[in-house]
Amino acid sequence: MIKGIFQAGRSLQIGEKQIGVISNNLANMGTSGYKKALPFYEVLLEEGKMVGNQLTDFSSGEHLYTGNPLDIALEGEAYFTVETEAGDRLTRDGKLSISQEGYLINRKGDKILGEGGAINLKDVMIGDNNKVDISTDGMVMVGDIVVDKLMITKQREGTRLLKDYDVYFRTEDDDFVQVSSDGYEISQGFIENSNVNPINEMESMISLSKNYESAKNILTYLDDSLEKANQIGKVF
Repeated sequence: MIKGIFQAGRSLQIGEKQIGVISNNLANMGTSGYKKALPFYEVLLEEGKMVGNQLTDFSSGEHLYTGNPLDIALEGEAYFTVETEAGDRLTRDGKLSISQEGYLINRKGDKILGEGGAINLKDVMIGDNNKVDISTDGMVMVGDIVVDKLMITKQREGTRLLKDYDVYFRTEDDDFVQVSSDGYEISQGFIENSNVNPINEMESMISLSKNYESAKNILTYLDDSLEKANQIGKVF
């Protein structure tokens, strides 16, 4: 009976995590570049401890036309590179803007990296010369002036991407490699939507909720049965 209580309790813990994953997916289905987390974990044994790694679906989302020249979407196994306080990170979120200091930034305010470092447009956006063009291979231009080329990277072969933030990814050693221009294509005026399918997520949520409720009922039943057994033991 004790073993049954333990198993039911563990099912509740797993169920809570799984429901949390689905809820987060649904909350981010309108977030560009978001890759849905899968509602189960890869369990590994490290140094005698059970460690759960969250798995991610890296399939591409639909490209949506916005007409905004600072919206860009990637095609191919590649990522934009972002400078963060924790180090460089990879992302498929190409919804950009220009900071007051002239840097090309994302919605978090983190700087977008080019081959020459953080991309700054301040010195070239003068007067009427302020039209930003981004070519299919990532060349950033203001008018006829070439500012930099976007740093397009991916994880080194044999390493895996880990979710660091809803739209950020890293590797265990932050070891990224640059992708050659023939390995990707950039579309200006588009964003990549999340790859979350709301119908599938809701179906998963309903199924998980039913399983969670079943585990909760079993735990309640076993707990009541154990309490009755203890009371009987006290009588005799």
